[in-house]
Amino acid sequence: MAAKKTLNISRKTADRIVSEVVERAKQINASPYPKFMHFVEKIAVFGSYLTDKEKLGDVDIAVKLKRRKEDKHPDPLHDAYECIRLHNKRVPDFFQAVSFPETIVKQTLRNKSKALSIHQYYELEEMVEEWDTEHKVIYQK
Repeated sequence: MAAKKTLNISRKTADRIVSEVVERAKQINASPYPKFMHFVEKIAVFGSYLTDKEKLGDVDIAVKLKRRKEDKHPDPLHDAYECIRLHNKRVPDFFQAVSFPETIVKQTLRNKSKALSIHQYYELEEMVEEWDTEHKVIYQK
């Protein structure tokens, strides 16, 4: 496997990325179901972004999602396939279809930024518990 290339982004760029992620989370939460089947419940930033360094490798965020309780159809997969259709995407198999509603939220938050590293919120919680990892909540629904 090839080594991941280290980025070198400015503090100004990192601040813009963080601001845009928060705005996209608000847009996701305001979007109708089933276009987005999950709310963005919480976002925290951690890692080098919380230092005073002017150049950063990337921006690490932890995201906590919560499934919306708005299923419109008795078959839970029906809404997942409707979500896929609304995003005009194709998925090759059942497993990707099942995970698509969460995946599209993360892809939307990322917005193709190579400088953004998205983690599950439970990963940050484990790092806080084990190593007292510094973090800052930047968005909470």
